[in-house]
Amino acid sequence: MATTLGTFFSSMYLYRFYKHKREEVWNDINTSVNYEAQSIRKIIKQILIVSIPISLSAILAAISKNIDSFTVVRGLKNFMPEANAKIQYGILSGKVDTLIVLPLSFNVAFSIALVPYIAAALAKKEYTKAKEKISFTILITLLIGIPCTAIMFAFARNILTLLFPNATEGAEILQISSISIVFTLLSQTLSGALQGLGKVNEPVYALFARSNCKIYTKYNISTNTWIRSKGSSNRFRSMPYNFLYNNLYKTEKTYKIKT
Repeated sequence: MATTLGTFFSSMYLYRFYKHKREEVWNDINTSVNYEAQSIRKIIKQILIVSIPISLSAILAAISKNIDSFTVVRGLKNFMPEANAKIQYGILSGKVDTLIVLPLSFNVAFSIALVPYIAAALAKKEYTKAKEKISFTILITLLIGIPCTAIMFAFARNILTLLFPNATEGAEILQISSISIVFTLLSQTLSGALQGLGKVNEPVYALFARSNCKIYTKYNISTNTWIRSKGSSNRFRSMPYNFLYNNLYKTEKTYKIKT
């Protein structure tokens, strides 16, 4: 309900803004000497080129979460009865995941706001401002993620007792899962930074690789290949950082050399 209403009111605001500023907008377009007129087909094509990868990022993020639905129970059945495995998955999906996702709702505003700011800074070739904004947003992300991780790890049992007084199981699962909060928030922020840099495909590649590695790790967690799987997972998790460095810092150095 919140997501639907938020999207609806955002769309209404944009429509009212355009309706109020329509004459001014079209006057700017008609008198502009910086841009050439483009066909509607070309404009739609450009919008789709940008929007489809961003949409795929959201879809892959959802799919990555749903990987647990067909891997957790299957993996746990090797160590416990199927009924107990389903109970453990219910704790993970019903209580733990709900709490782990909560910090993301606070950080999503920063990652979204990062996109137009960085795009505007790069258009003006203000690379220093873009780097400063990214660094500041990463700092805010850490200020959100680290306390949430610490609180959920230290007070996992108290939190579950407060929110689920009739079903307090799952404190250990919450403690383990809380470690991923910081990394998930950083991935969310860096994806926004890359999209602002115009690199909309890189977050998709990173999420796709992470999803594949997540399946690979879970299927091999009880075998000798687990260490190799864990290393692969960490390398795929670092992909957004590598993309960000290659597409911002190296771009700035190249621009300085040329000028």
